[in-house]
Amino acid sequence: MRINIGENGRMAITTLRENKMRSFLTVLGVVIGITALLSVVSILVGVYSNVNDYL
Repeated sequence: MRINIGENGRMAITTLRENKMRSFLTVLGVVIGITALLSVVSILVGVYSNVNDYL
C-alpha cells in the first residue's frame, strides 16, 4: 500500500491545524532545547578560552 507524498503533506497540515496547542508546544520545546544546547556550548567555549588564556 503506497501513499502519495502529496497526501502525506495534506494529512500533516490537517493534523497541525487540528492540534494547534500540541504543535505550538512541540515547536516551543524544540526552540527551548536548541537554545539550551547553544547556551551550554557557548559557556564551555568561553571557559575553555579563559583557561587557555590563564595558562
